[in-house]
Amino acid sequence: MPKVTREHSITATRKAAMESPIKKEKKNTKEKDNTVYGEILPADEKQLIDLIQAFPKGISSVLALQHLDGWSINDLVTVGNSLSKKDLIEIRSSSSGAGNNVLTFVAVSEEEVHKLRSMDANEKIIYGYIKEAGSKGIWQKDLKIKSGIHQKQVLASLKALEKRKIIKTVKSIKNSIKRVYMLYELAPSDEVTGGTFYQDNELDVEFIEILSHAIYRKILKDSMPTEEDQLLPANYPYYPTVSSLSNFLNNSDLFRSGVSLDNDDVQGLLDRLVYDGKIERRLRTSIASNSIDDDDDTWMYKAVNTSKSSETTLTCTPCGQCPIFKMCSDLGEVNPSSCEYFSKWLEF
Repeated sequence: MPKVTREHSITATRKAAMESPIKKEKKNTKEKDNTVYGEILPADEKQLIDLIQAFPKGISSVLALQHLDGWSINDLVTVGNSLSKKDLIEIRSSSSGAGNNVLTFVAVSEEEVHKLRSMDANEKIIYGYIKEAGSKGIWQKDLKIKSGIHQKQVLASLKALEKRKIIKTVKSIKNSIKRVYMLYELAPSDEVTGGTFYQDNELDVEFIEILSHAIYRKILKDSMPTEEDQLLPANYPYYPTVSSLSNFLNNSDLFRSGVSLDNDDVQGLLDRLVYDGKIERRLRTSIASNSIDDDDDTWMYKAVNTSKSSETTLTCTPCGQCPIFKMCSDLGEVNPSSCEYFSKWLEF
């Protein structure tokens, strides 16, 4: 048995200690630097996807080349196509306005990557068109035309995606027999469901009547003076607006569970009341604009005196439209001789 000297032992130990960390460090560096979503990528692909992920809204080919030293447009397209085939990025094309197309590279989230990798080729194509349709959805017939896939394969792909809860079907208000397909997590647009005033694909007339009546009562209340012998001036600035009425309704208990109105919904109800002759629009005054938060509102709404019959000579006078006509007398505080409205009317 050969004799091991102390010098030989120290030299061997040092050599092992020097070699071991170097090998371990190389291995860790490789795994850390080149792995994306569990897949080890070539260095050029990793370099490009790191750049793309730094721009959440996407990066154009022009800007990308400014960040990639020594890359040509061919290098960018080649590496980009490779990443696209691995479902790691999306490549979108848009016109630059000079007749040239500009490529935009957008990173795909890890969740989306795993979702795409669970699909076959046909399912990916179908999924892409459904995703592009957004909350409006897309008909089965349109999917067949756009994809160029046979009807039987389209149906099989739709069934598989729906079973995995990647997509869903929604009835369209335009045609209750046909269904549109959209991503499972999206809420259908008003164009599909009909909006707040539809339930189970049918116009909820009773719900509209309840809301219209509530709005009218609110406007009627705010159109009358708080005291019986009080008159509201002609330029009264505090009649209800669309925003104030929207807040009033949404804070009431008139709604079905999960339902609320936006300003466009309330505007539709107000237009209906205007056409029915129950309320009238008035342009907001500068005083109201400075004192109310809803500065985007152009109009105020005032209740119309529905007790008036068709216009006659009497109803055209201030007396015929006066809300406190019964209180007017020669000896009273309200009288014809001091009435500013009557005086202005006589000037005509």
